[in-house]
Amino acid sequence: EFGYEIVQGGHPDNGLGRLGAKLDFIDWVKLQNAQRAHLNYHELLTPTITNLVLAGLFFPLPATLGGMINIVGRELYCSAYRLEGPKPRGFGFKMIGLSQVSLLSMTIWGALNMTGVFQLMMSEKSTTDL
Repeated sequence: EFGYEIVQGGHPDNGLGRLGAKLDFIDWVKLQNAQRAHLNYHELLTPTITNLVLAGLFFPLPATLGGMINIVGRELYCSAYRLEGPKPRGFGFKMIGLSQVSLLSMTIWGALNMTGVFQLMMSEKSTTDL
């Protein structure tokens, strides 16, 4: 069908193919929940690390706290998703969201402050007050 035989070491069965068909329904759902939690972690890994590094350049201690909140929230999210499915993941999701928003805000604030936007705004305000 593809013009060649499937080579050893190709894409593994992620639970939707031949090996997944051998699982009973409950085990298959558990496997899919674990994979979804794992993939969600990977989907947000790059933006999280980027925001953490950039926020850490401007605000090292608050960025560290934001990173720690993200780690705890990520563990709560993944554990809840793996063990009980998508419903109870909300608290971990909220912690991750809080961390992401705070890190992004620190990054934007630090970048704008570095460009001098705030000093320019303050100097314009002081000249209009005269």
